[in-house]
Amino acid sequence: AIALSPNGSTVASGSSDGTMKLWDVKTRKVIAKWKGHTWKALSVPVYWSANGERVASGSFDGTVRVWGVKRSETVLGSIKTKNMWVYAVVYLPNSTILATGGREDRLKIWDAKSGELLKTLKHVHWLEVERQLWHWA
Repeated sequence: AIALSPNGSTVASGSSDGTMKLWDVKTRKVIAKWKGHTWKALSVPVYWSANGERVASGSFDGTVRVWGVKRSETVLGSIKTKNMWVYAVVYLPNSTILATGGREDRLKIWDAKSGELLKTLKHVHWLEVERQLWHWA
């Protein structure tokens, strides 16, 4: 999976080996590479915070990690979602809340700074995570 930064200058990509990469759009070169997810995945969901300072990634290892762009380090993680696979990761527009969706059709709402689980909503398909999150905005 890939996601363009809010300012359009950087692309974050997740890969099947669990690594995350940041790419400079102009030069098309990798400017950062992060490793942390432990299980190979067909795709890793990637989402930028609104201010472009953080990238959240989910994995088929059932975890979510939040990466700091400026210092190129993990700032939050590994959040163990208790989902078999994480299919979706989305930030609330103010970047204070993170939502995840997985194979078990549960939307989980997390504090984006502490990683604390705030709420679990059952029977929410992972494709609905972003739409459902707007109810929290």
